[in-house]
Amino acid sequence: MLHFSTILLTIIFLINPLNIMSKNIASDNLTLEPWFFSLLDKSGFNKNLIKVGLPKIYQSVIKEGCDNISSDDLHLMLDLLANTHDNKHVGLTLAENTTMELLGDFGFLLEHCSSIKDFLLTAEKYFPLLYKAANVKLTIDKHKASFIYTDCIPTKHSLVHDNEWTLGFFVLEISARSPSNWTPLKTFFSHKKPKNIKKLQTVFGENILFEQAGNGFEVSLDVLEQPYNLSNSVYMASYKVIADKLMDDLIMKECLESIVRIQIIKNISQQKPSLRSIAQELHMSESTLKRKLKKLNLSFSTLKEEVMIFLAKNLLSDSDMAINQIALLVGYSEHSSFTRAFFRLNEKNPSEFRQMNKT
Repeated sequence: MLHFSTILLTIIFLINPLNIMSKNIASDNLTLEPWFFSLLDKSGFNKNLIKVGLPKIYQSVIKEGCDNISSDDLHLMLDLLANTHDNKHVGLTLAENTTMELLGDFGFLLEHCSSIKDFLLTAEKYFPLLYKAANVKLTIDKHKASFIYTDCIPTKHSLVHDNEWTLGFFVLEISARSPSNWTPLKTFFSHKKPKNIKKLQTVFGENILFEQAGNGFEVSLDVLEQPYNLSNSVYMASYKVIADKLMDDLIMKECLESIVRIQIIKNISQQKPSLRSIAQELHMSESTLKRKLKKLNLSFSTLKEEVMIFLAKNLLSDSDMAINQIALLVGYSEHSSFTRAFFRLNEKNPSEFRQMNKT
């Protein structure tokens, strides 16, 4: 049975989907508060510190909603909370208090999944409805499944709190529906190992790796088959049709650049990204994708190079991985090509950049 507020949310969503996504109905007069600020209240954080310390970002979130928060703005807010509350694991605190109700329509889609596999695949498909600057992806091989979180828009700030929040939320959701003391087979982060990891181990278990190429966790295949919510809502089929329409709208509007960046990163991890493969992912022809990018004064080759160099910059700053290994990992077959592209976009070679930005 749906709550009245959820039915009302669905009706409004049908009328104006882009303005209601990721917001909550807070009262009878439809006062809307961004869910992120509601989560801060629930987690014991003072959102007024953001209002005072980061007033432009605060007003932007109030006006534009949470799904349009930029990477830089999100990480600035999380860093501010960590520093002002003396909390080194702001992300985990948020993960422990994030509810499906707070996540609005994205949460509704997740809440009514039938299995853990369905839950993770649904998160992968609809994540841009919640937050456009990143993506999640489930990959399955013969022995295990991996769930990867990727920040797709360049940021100069630490990803620690965001990574712990996102991965922590999904791990806690799976744990709540698994045998007691369940933790992932392995969890991996791109940032350096903190001095104390006891808090992380309570959520992610003992097998946590740092300074890795990405951020994610692994689970056994039997976990994917575990039930998530067997009382699947009769509204879900229609709801997913509406959500699919919104995804189409997102692709057609100003966020095409972010969507293409997301797809490029997904393809880098699987194969060499190409205009053809990305167009297929977005269910359009190559010529249509080129035309839409041209209207935004963008080209696929430029976006691809920017994404590859963005990934390389994160690895150079946050890991001790060899530069030639980084070049291969982000999609360059030749070290010299990587160095030339890196210098052209940053006016520094990779070694110089690492020396100046090593964390």
